[in-house]
Amino acid sequence: MVAEIAARVAARADELAVRIAAAYADDIGDYARVAAAERTEFVRSARANLDALLADLAGDAGPFDPRPFERFGRDRMRMGIPVDAVMRSFTVWGRQVWAAFRECIDAAQPVESAASLAIGERIFAHVERAGASTAAGFMREAMLVWSDREVTRNALLVALLTGRADAAELARSGFSAAPAYAAVVAVPRRDADPVRVETLVRPAIELGERLAAGAHPLVGVRESALVVLWPAEPAVAGAPTPVPSPRRSAASSGW
Repeated sequence: MVAEIAARVAARADELAVRIAAAYADDIGDYARVAAAERTEFVRSARANLDALLADLAGDAGPFDPRPFERFGRDRMRMGIPVDAVMRSFTVWGRQVWAAFRECIDAAQPVESAASLAIGERIFAHVERAGASTAAGFMREAMLVWSDREVTRNALLVALLTGRADAAELARSGFSAAPAYAAVVAVPRRDADPVRVETLVRPAIELGERLAAGAHPLVGVRESALVVLWPAEPAVAGAPTPVPSPRRSAASSGW
């Protein structure tokens, strides 16, 4: 009976996928902000989720394959949708799918009512598996992007500190080129309790912005010291990009 009910829903799969995608935009602000032309991706992923569930209910599915769902997570990250919104989409998906199954079940028939309990359990299990795989794909892509950006920023910091920065590379990074840079270097005190350098990044950025209004400081770690750099002389709009000089003014403090 489970397979028979699943076949009824399968006959409406295209319509249901569109309905699910519309529900994403209705219920989740981050999905609503995606351009209408790009929302066909939501229909595609909703249908892929549905096909996987229907194959399971029909008894035609092999072992669960996480790879398609990991790709969905990667794609959502690239679309700029936050992970909490992605996970909420599975709640929306499950609710819409369960509603569709209820529409196809004759509650007056005890055998169908009993089958609906098994279907509900399978929907929940699918949401759990697919959601976990999607989150894994999202986080893997996020870490790759973060790591690439972090490597680039650290390389830029080293280039500036050693006077080997390239003006074109600075322009691509979004960091303003200037003839000279101001620097704050925070060195850990040996007599103080250990502090993770990462926890000081935000205060360091705020310090740099207070010392140079409108500047966008570059923050990084160099030999266990926290380094904050910003242009000592603001770049002039329309002026040629200067080749950075190794000259720097610096202040040092402990933490």
